[in-house]
Amino acid sequence: MKISIITYGIGRGGDLCLSNLEKIYKMISQLYDTQFLYIFNSYQHQKKSELLTKAKVSLVDCWTPRVEREHQRAHSFEDVHGDGYISVGNLLQQFEMLENGLKQTKEFNPDFILYIRDDVLVNSAVIFDVLKRVVKTKKIWFSAFHGNNGYCERFGILPRNSAQLLARYSYIDSYYHNMDQLPYVLRKGLNGEWLYKYIIDQQQTEFICNYIKSTRVRENGQKVRERVIPRPWHANSEWEILKGVMRYYFND
Repeated sequence: MKISIITYGIGRGGDLCLSNLEKIYKMISQLYDTQFLYIFNSYQHQKKSELLTKAKVSLVDCWTPRVEREHQRAHSFEDVHGDGYISVGNLLQQFEMLENGLKQTKEFNPDFILYIRDDVLVNSAVIFDVLKRVVKTKKIWFSAFHGNNGYCERFGILPRNSAQLLARYSYIDSYYHNMDQLPYVLRKGLNGEWLYKYIIDQQQTEFICNYIKSTRVRENGQKVRERVIPRPWHANSEWEILKGVMRYYFND
């Protein structure tokens, strides 16, 4: 069984997250043939490539012409985060990193891909147990938390036949085209969680998820407490997530 771990970002989580990632790699590699990739956005930060002792680190300028084009197009729609489209620019660069990582897995040809942003802390033993469940069920997995009226896209696990879900640019045109008919799109613009829900829903396949807590870490080492209580106006998406939770625990 082959597992690829793709971590991606700008190093915001620092040593705290890197140590966590190495723990995750160590546990997984003891049971599976494991490839460890770190796609590092050198456009945002310049750091030494020896960020992880076990990972293949790729320094990539993720402000590509494609990002520039899509960032300009996003200005035709609502600024979902209200920050002058800065978050949209960051999101588009994350798509570049994920796609770069996906390309690097081709030769290894993993059975499953675990992807995780490099500013996310998650219990290594818990994510290891989740991986074993995903290997058994062969279903798409993501956290039941942090959906923001969509589906959590900060970290997740994909079986080989769903790996192309990491190529998220290919879904943006369709997302924009159908946006007015999507009830979970609360403001008419690009949002990572809403786009990921749209992508998964297009697959017409059952996903699984469970309530696994995570923490975001800022560059100064500050941990950001995440909202984990569902909000009433997210009921539509939360119901779909709850069904995924039931599949996780009750369907082998």
